[in-house]
Amino acid sequence: MRRIIVAVLLALASGGPTAAAKPAFDVGKFVPPDAVVYVTADGLGAVEGAAGTFLDNVMPGAGQILDGMLLGRAPAIAAVDRTRPVAAWMLASGATVVALPVRDAATFTRLARQGIGPGEAVTTVDGYEIVTRGGAFDPAAAGVQRSAAPPAIAGQVRGFVELGRVMAARSDAKERADLTPLVGRLEDLPRIDFALAASHERLELNAIIPAGADGVLAKLARPALPAIQNRFLDALPADAALVVATSAPERMAAVSEAVFASLAVHERLGSKEHRMARRMRRQAKRWTALSRGDSAMAMSMSSGPESISVVQAYSCFQPRRARILMHKMTRHLPRTPGATPFDVKYVARVEQIGDVAVDQLMVGPPAGTGLMREPIRYAFVNEAAVTTYGADGLGRMRTALAGIGRGVTAPEIEKAIPAGALLAVAVRPGAFASAAASGDEYATFAVVPRGTALDVRLIVPAAALPRGPGLFGLR
Repeated sequence: MRRIIVAVLLALASGGPTAAAKPAFDVGKFVPPDAVVYVTADGLGAVEGAAGTFLDNVMPGAGQILDGMLLGRAPAIAAVDRTRPVAAWMLASGATVVALPVRDAATFTRLARQGIGPGEAVTTVDGYEIVTRGGAFDPAAAGVQRSAAPPAIAGQVRGFVELGRVMAARSDAKERADLTPLVGRLEDLPRIDFALAASHERLELNAIIPAGADGVLAKLARPALPAIQNRFLDALPADAALVVATSAPERMAAVSEAVFASLAVHERLGSKEHRMARRMRRQAKRWTALSRGDSAMAMSMSSGPESISVVQAYSCFQPRRARILMHKMTRHLPRTPGATPFDVKYVARVEQIGDVAVDQLMVGPPAGTGLMREPIRYAFVNEAAVTTYGADGLGRMRTALAGIGRGVTAPEIEKAIPAGALLAVAVRPGAFASAAASGDEYATFAVVPRGTALDVRLIVPAAALPRGPGLFGLR
């Protein structure tokens, strides 16, 4: 009996509560609560593999070249375990921290210390090498700290930027005064979440910018635009190297209003510059009132800078008032003191294309070179306006008038410009490169309002980039 009691007591003693073990440092889940910039990836191997296949699609061997460049600049990367999560962040204190999983801590530390500078430190925690710069960070406490919200978008590389806190920390009093009329209080700017992904076919960046309760971002984001394609894309030429499409100009006017307000703050009341800023502000408001709706612009360059031409198509419900405004704007064009004078004259109904009269804005020498060697042409038809300038302006005008309203858009342009975008920019980099081979696809940047936030997208297809050694500046 005595033996049984002793055994039970020993069992109870050994099975009682024990001291809690210190949590492991999990880079994949830990987000510092005071991080203003945070970036993480599930592993360098997956990221490098995806980026390498994308670059190899542009130029065979480019992935190996990039890897060699990285190893040459940071040889310690060779000791990193590329299958485990990595992370980097910037703290509100100004410190930057990089957490790297390593296969051989001794080799990594030796190589890293060869390039270490003042204010930098390397610490080992749970199989990770923590490299800090510019401030203090306690890696040992990381496992027990409260974690901030993780990035809101999934991707191979993902993270966030506390935009307001970053700008506030790096702006002096004058810079803050310049920025406040544009964006409001810097501390009120939202956190921007982003994700980056690469594949054999393309590179894609997505970001979410919360709209907030008020301010410029709220005006841009609310309400969401219907998923309808820009109605003026059919007026653009199929050989466009650059396309810009906008919708809801009254929202964009909120941005211009903020810009003009910022300019006016710095000009002496009653000065020439102050009067000019006020006049430009009034004209911008009037032009916005006349052109409510979609607009689209294309720039083409078929055979070098001399062949550059531009086509613009946009809503215009009052042609007569638009002509009057053009007259006023040309009378008050700013002149640079000491510069050779030039003549600007707006003349209505100079040419005719079918039933449509074509106006001209004539620019005299010395401005009458390059894009201005031909008159700028304007035509008004079916509550729309078309403008052309540069090479073959009359021919471009004829083509645009024939296409507008037909609903037939060049396939690559239609593919590049997303429906419902507030702003979209599509460019064919190959059209501006000297490389012998370049694709016809467009790289696209777009801002799409969602009501509570702005979605920002950047898509770069491999087929859009110049091919060959020009990728790395090699000839």
